[in-house]
Amino acid sequence: MPTPNGIPHNRNEVFKLGGTGRVVWDVLDGKRDVNALVFKLVNRFEAEEQLIRNDVEKFLKELLQRHLIFEVVNPNLS
Repeated sequence: MPTPNGIPHNRNEVFKLGGTGRVVWDVLDGKRDVNALVFKLVNRFEAEEQLIRNDVEKFLKELLQRHLIFEVVNPNLS
């Protein structure tokens, strides 16, 4: 069961989110692509795009590896 400060991966582990990770989690909706997510964070934190992009991609990769998110393929882009 989720806790206010984290997302469980299994019964013995809690995945805590803070800072940028929390913001990324809050805007993951299956509709925004990585570019839109990065743009939103660049505007919010007024940071360099490449720095934000690196952090976002690393964080998303970790979430994917932990099976906390899954990749959505947009059929309109085919």
